[in-house]
Amino acid sequence: MLPDIQMMGLGVCLFSIYLLFSREKITAGDRISILILILWSLRFLLFYYKTHLDLSQYSWVIVADQNLFFLDGVFLYWLSKSINGEALSIWRKSFHLLPFIVASTASLSLYFSLSSSDLVKLYEDVNEKLVAKTFEPRLWEWVFIISLVAINLIFLSLAIRKARQYNRSILNQFSDVGEIKAQWLEPVLIFCMLFLAIPLLLYFVNYVRPTLDVGWLGDLLLFFFSLTAVVFSAYVARQSFAPVPMVEEVEKRQLSKEREQKLQEGFQQLQAHMHATQAYLEPSLTLNKLAEQVGLSANQLSQVINTQTGGNFHDYINQFRIEAIKKALVESDEQIIVLAYTHGFNSKSTFNDVFKRITGLTPTQYRKQTKA
Repeated sequence: MLPDIQMMGLGVCLFSIYLLFSREKITAGDRISILILILWSLRFLLFYYKTHLDLSQYSWVIVADQNLFFLDGVFLYWLSKSINGEALSIWRKSFHLLPFIVASTASLSLYFSLSSSDLVKLYEDVNEKLVAKTFEPRLWEWVFIISLVAINLIFLSLAIRKARQYNRSILNQFSDVGEIKAQWLEPVLIFCMLFLAIPLLLYFVNYVRPTLDVGWLGDLLLFFFSLTAVVFSAYVARQSFAPVPMVEEVEKRQLSKEREQKLQEGFQQLQAHMHATQAYLEPSLTLNKLAEQVGLSANQLSQVINTQTGGNFHDYINQFRIEAIKKALVESDEQIIVLAYTHGFNSKSTFNDVFKRITGLTPTQYRKQTKA
């Protein structure tokens, strides 16, 4: 069963890499996604080699895979930074890779200090102790385990925060986020945190009271990791990340009376423009486009909308669209999907979700209720 899951994970990762490389324009987020998928594919292959090759001839496999776990959190953090348009210097990246480099150096030292037969014997002795429930990690092993989990938890926590920032930022920039939202990313990152934290807890319990069969932890990790890899691959292969320039957020209570008055005047100017031009009918309307039409900077327009409506650009534009569609539903018998597309929506599912969230009814229910 587990080899099947492992091979499925490998196949999905490799196919997703192919799809990402096949894109007409490869973004920074795509490149790091490819890097993550290559890392996971390599781990699947190393696990397969470890269980199918003659280790006496390929003893390097024994020390090749464990250090790769230092890279998961780092690469996922790089991904969450890149989709927010935040570049990292080569020195910062090198610092992030330092734990992996140190651990790999230690593994290489062990590999070259022992003969192949001694290394295989050490590996088999550890496995026998795991099966016999007599294995107790030594100090350096505890340092390795705790460092590995701590580093991943730190970087994954930072990645989760950046994923939330991205999904929040696109709502301040785009009226249609159907293809660029990444609501799946945060749950995948949280799942990664769990599959690292659970084994650590089990190792700690077994260290205090050596009664657990920790030999199955490898299978547990492989199952969780394969599932994570499949879910990540399925989403990232069809995900489009949009560049999201940072927009300054201002809280209303921080504003002076003069500034508040200027924002109110800007909002009146915006409202007049929206009613006069019906700019919301443009499906690809963005904050930058509307700001140019109104004669404000993107930062100024964002602050006007945020402070005067208490919402974001996405909600502001879609409120206009829904109000216009509500009127059309009552005054005409036009098909609902036609009304959705002619009023700025690009997706039926997005339209239905927005309409239900704003009105509490489906479009069909609203038409029947208002015409009854």
